[in-house]
Amino acid sequence: MKTIIVGGFWGDTPKQSSVINKLSKYFECEVYNGGSMAELKEIASTIARYDMIIWMADIANEEDDIKIVKKLGAVLFVSKVLRPERNRIDAVTRIFKFGGNAVLAINKSKDNNFMFELIDALDNTWVKSIDLKEIALEINALTVWTKDAKRSGTLKIKNPMETFIDLNRRVADKSAKQNIRYFGNLSTRCTKMMPSFRTTHDSCFVSARNTDKNSLEPDDMIQVTTVNDRLRYFGERKPSVDTPVQMALYEALPEVNYFIHGHTFIENAPTTEHYYPCGDLREVPEILKLISGKKGVINLKMHGFLLYSDTLENMEAIIDNLTFDVKEL
Repeated sequence: MKTIIVGGFWGDTPKQSSVINKLSKYFECEVYNGGSMAELKEIASTIARYDMIIWMADIANEEDDIKIVKKLGAVLFVSKVLRPERNRIDAVTRIFKFGGNAVLAINKSKDNNFMFELIDALDNTWVKSIDLKEIALEINALTVWTKDAKRSGTLKIKNPMETFIDLNRRVADKSAKQNIRYFGNLSTRCTKMMPSFRTTHDSCFVSARNTDKNSLEPDDMIQVTTVNDRLRYFGERKPSVDTPVQMALYEALPEVNYFIHGHTFIENAPTTEHYYPCGDLREVPEILKLISGKKGVINLKMHGFLLYSDTLENMEAIIDNLTFDVKEL
């Protein structure tokens, strides 16, 4: 285990610490005991090389604290000299300030010797003694105990709603490359995307009315729910005028979870027979005649396109293969 001990006074008048000289005898380590601030910063830049770091460097109050970045799994001990105006809380706080594992609190004993107390991040005392050998043994014990910890990491993933909105932006980008104005809306009934809003199967999220689809954010999605056969929405902003149509489609198509609608057309997609404007429920049976399976693309006569899918992965595959048709249908 590669160990480093840094102590003493660092600055214009460097001074070695007798505590560091004594403590270092109980470790196989590299020792740096007093020097210039430039030297201390250089030492700090190498900290990621070490498995155990005992950082007891003393610097002038006017100097900025040195930033210490340890490698994953390394154990860092810092120190804090306790005086009448500094107490145990100040010592423990120093652990978190430096991202350490424990602090060596230092005080004068009644017989004018140094009293050392090794305290971990949960304010537990591992040892309190004037004997540096005892302190060194507990530093090693705490290091082994820390390194033996069994942990399971967490992996950051993208919010599903953000993924859905990103897919919508890809549609908008494709239309922009063909100089096609992209309006429309998008919706999902996957309320698990926003767990705090999870309600019933009669709920969905719909993009807000009159919102630029190129700059849509999760907060622009409006929760809509059916109560006593009436659609209700939450908040000050209104959902898309197409909301009743898409809610009716969700009810009729239990396997479909996502819709993206725009006011242009897709090449080689089947087209509804009659023209109806946005939000007209007469369009619902027209759409249902053409929708087949869990995913696909259809055109709405003189109105635009509708992408539908059961999963975000399938929606992404649909968008990857989209080609716009600028002729009027």
